[in-house]
Amino acid sequence: MEPTDDPFRLRRREVLAMMAAAGTVGAGASPGAAMLEDVRAYDAMGEHRTATPADHAASQWLRRRLGAAGLQAELQHFEVPLFVPERRELRLADGVMPVFPAWPVVQTPAAGIVAPLASHDAPSLAGKIAVVSLPRAPGLWEAPGMGEVALEVCRRGPRGVIAITEGPTGEVVAMNAVPTRFDWPVPVVLAGGRDGARLTALAASGAEATLVSTGAFTPKAQAANVVARRPGEGRAIVISTPKSGWFHCAGERATGLAVFLHLADWLSRHSRAELLFVAFAGHELNYHGGAAFMADGAPPADQVRLWMHIGANAAMQPLRVSLGAAAPDPGGSPRRRVTATPAALDAARRAFGPAAGYDTVAEMNEATAVGEPSIIRHAGYPVMAGIIGANPLFHTPLDRADVVTTPAELETVAAAARGFLAGFVAVG
Repeated sequence: MEPTDDPFRLRRREVLAMMAAAGTVGAGASPGAAMLEDVRAYDAMGEHRTATPADHAASQWLRRRLGAAGLQAELQHFEVPLFVPERRELRLADGVMPVFPAWPVVQTPAAGIVAPLASHDAPSLAGKIAVVSLPRAPGLWEAPGMGEVALEVCRRGPRGVIAITEGPTGEVVAMNAVPTRFDWPVPVVLAGGRDGARLTALAASGAEATLVSTGAFTPKAQAANVVARRPGEGRAIVISTPKSGWFHCAGERATGLAVFLHLADWLSRHSRAELLFVAFAGHELNYHGGAAFMADGAPPADQVRLWMHIGANAAMQPLRVSLGAAAPDPGGSPRRRVTATPAALDAARRAFGPAAGYDTVAEMNEATAVGEPSIIRHAGYPVMAGIIGANPLFHTPLDRADVVTTPAELETVAAAARGFLAGFVAVG
C-alpha cells in the first residue's frame, strides 16, 4: 500500500507543525477526557477536506496513534481531484456576501460573472445568475428537492446558480459531492439561510451582482485511507469511520474518531481477536475512500466476524442554537441511532438504547445504510452495525471542538460500543 514516492512525506514539516499544535493528553486521564483531547487535536489541524494538508496531518496522526495501540498501520493511497477555494463571494451594490462552491467545482472567470440576479422560476434564465432556495436537509444532494432541483435550474441556461441552504445556524451548509449524478454545467455556489430573504428579494428585483468562485485545481491529488491490522484469533473484527469532511468537523468526524481510537486501544489490550481498523478519506467526495478500500483491501465477507461503522456525529452532546450560536442543551436528546443487520440487531439493542442516547435501533437496509455502510453492505457482510448522530452544526464552519461534546458523552458512546463488541469477541 505504501508507494516509494510518498507525497505525504513532502509535506512532513507542515504535518508535524499541525500535530504539534494539536497537543497531547496527559498520562492517567480518564477515557472521556482522553477522547476529548483527541477531538481537540483533530479540530486543531484545520479544515479536513480530502487530500488537503489537514487531511494528511490527520492520516499521520491516526497512523501513529493506531501503531501505539499495537496495530500495524499504513496508508492506502488513491487519487482524487482536489479543489482549494481561494475567492468565493457574491459582490452586491452594498457589500459582499460569502458563498461556498458546490463540488465538483466549475470556476468563474477570475473577474467573476457579472449579471442580473433572477429567481429560479423566472421565465428566462439566459444570461442571469439564478437564485434557488433548497429545503432543509443534512448536506446531501440526493435528498428530495435538492440536487435534482439545482441541476434543473442549471439546465435552463443561467451563467451561474446560487443555492440557498437552510440549517439551524443560518450558515452555509456544504453538500457532499455526487459527481455521477450532479456534475454541474455552470458555476454553482451555496449561500447561507441567513442571507436567503435578501437574495430572494434581490433576485425578484433583477439586481446586478458579481459572482466569484475561483481556486486551485489539481486533477489527480494523493489521498489516503489509514488501514491498521493486528493478527489474532478467528475471523476479523472490522471497525471503520470516515476521517474527512468539509470544515473542521469536530462533532461530525472527531467524536467518532475519538471513539474509534479508544476502541482500537481497548480491543488490542483486552482481546485476542484479529483486528482491522480503517479510517476513510473521501467521505465528502461520494465516499471515494470507502469505495477504494472495498475494491482493494477489504477482507472477504466469510473472514469477518463483525463490521462496525462509526458514522457522523457519533458522540455529540445535545445543543441548542440561538441567533446563529450553539450552546449545550442539558435537557435535550443526543438524537443518535444505530442500525444493524439481523444477525447483529439483538446485540445492538442490548448495548445501545435510551440510556446511551439512542432514539432508534433499527434494522440496516437499503434505506437506513447511509454513508460508507451503503457500500459495505452491498459487498455482502452479514454481521454489520452502524452508529450515527444528529448535529445542528453539521457541514458548517461552526462545527468546532469548543462546544460539540463532553467527556461524559464520549464515554457514554464508547461504553455502549464496548458492550456491543463484547457480544462478538471475548474480552478480559
